[in-house]
Amino acid sequence: MENKGSYAVDECPVWRNFRAGDAIALATIFNENYDSLYYYGKKLVRDEDLVKDCVQNLFLKIWTTRHNLMAVKYVRPYLLKSLRRHLGDFPTRIFLSLYKRRRNRVRPWRGH
Repeated sequence: MENKGSYAVDECPVWRNFRAGDAIALATIFNENYDSLYYYGKKLVRDEDLVKDCVQNLFLKIWTTRHNLMAVKYVRPYLLKSLRRHLGDFPTRIFLSLYKRRRNRVRPWRGH
């Protein structure tokens, strides 16, 4: 009888190797998914440089946190969702950065 409460996933072999620290698996995932991620990102935001930066940052983030990532059966949908979240974080980061910069700006004293 199958355990319906189990969350076991038939993990993609390349993803498994990637999570184990295989740099070739990282390159494979990058090369197979970059174009899809780029065009998907372009649908979400129009800034090409921002999309390129986000895709690069996404791969850097998943590489540095690979030991904490879950098993994934389908890599591309996982990456697309991750990119959407990553792109969604940027307006918040930009706003907070500008707010902090403006708040910390030294204003000239105007004596009357």
